[in-house]
Amino acid sequence: MHRDQTTTVLQKLKFGYAQLLGVSADTLDRPGVTFVEAPLRDQPEWANWVHPIWLFSIGSTLICSTSPEYSEQVKAAFHTLSSDQLLSTEALALARTVISEPARNGEEWVQCELLFYPSLKRPELRSPYLIDKLQPTDERAKYFLRHFDGGVYGIRVENNAIAAHVGIKNKGLLQEIAVGTEPDYQRRGMGKAVVTYAVTDILKQGKVPVYWPDTPQNTASYALAHSLGFQKVAEMLFCCYALPNWPGFPLR
Repeated sequence: MHRDQTTTVLQKLKFGYAQLLGVSADTLDRPGVTFVEAPLRDQPEWANWVHPIWLFSIGSTLICSTSPEYSEQVKAAFHTLSSDQLLSTEALALARTVISEPARNGEEWVQCELLFYPSLKRPELRSPYLIDKLQPTDERAKYFLRHFDGGVYGIRVENNAIAAHVGIKNKGLLQEIAVGTEPDYQRRGMGKAVVTYAVTDILKQGKVPVYWPDTPQNTASYALAHSLGFQKVAEMLFCCYALPNWPGFPLR
């Protein structure tokens, strides 16, 4: 991978995550722990998810972005945490002590690694499958479209069923990719085909494709991402809950 390209993409990625975390871009190059109160942590992101506490590590930098409501608890709990500890059992146990009423909103803690596509060069689209952008007028597509505000692309099979899809979460400069394949159609290259399509479309827009497997143990998801050249760039530990009555983004 060309070093200049990777550097450029990494700069874009840092700028995008700085905006999401509520910090200046140079904070992501500053070693050590930075705590920031970010009112945006109380606002829903894509679909209906809220992330009141978000820990993000890149290199030797650790950002603790928190809702003002939890600021003191977060500082007390994580002041000694280092950037390479977010995926540890100790960090998860510590995180679960921060919110004193976890059942209130059904909060869950998630640990994951963030992967990014480090090149400006579009991947080759070599696939025997026809890939379509799903439309709100298609009843079969509405479920997928309700969960992804950056568009959804799919592969259809018999009876117009969607066998594999890739959804994009629109986070400004960053575009998060999530992929799913129906069990009967796995191991046929469909997942790789739709992700390749999504990466190409995101790069055309001048944005950065990012991808995080739901758990560090999801070997199939990692294998797919690595086969396309995605690389690990950061680790995350965050608290999340859904707003059941929030309407979410409109269908487009």
